[in-house]
Amino acid sequence: MKKSTIQIVICFFAILMLGACKEESVPVFNVPADEIANLTPFSAAGEIKSITVEASGNVTATSDQPDWCIPTYAYRHNLLFFDVKPNEGTARTAVVTVQSEGFPDITVPISQLGAPPSLSVT
Repeated sequence: MKKSTIQIVICFFAILMLGACKEESVPVFNVPADEIANLTPFSAAGEIKSITVEASGNVTATSDQPDWCIPTYAYRHNLLFFDVKPNEGTARTAVVTVQSEGFPDITVPISQLGAPPSLSVT
């Protein structure tokens, strides 16, 4: 009986030691700069594009031009989508602010081409 009690105690401490050796996860929030650089310009016809967001916490994204540039974060896929609506006027720009608590904001500049010039002859 004494031998089995000692074995149980040894197993218990071994399990505790293994649990104590777990690596703690390091909080992460990053948007690769090369993906931001390659994101724009969007065509005048409108497009949906995405970039990767590496995040260990909640992510929000807001646009300063929400009527034509709509960001949506898909947390299960770590993707930030940009739905840029058709542009019938001149070229335009927007800024999307990506946030995760405890980290500095990341800004994503968005540019969209203007509608091609048209000529109407009467």
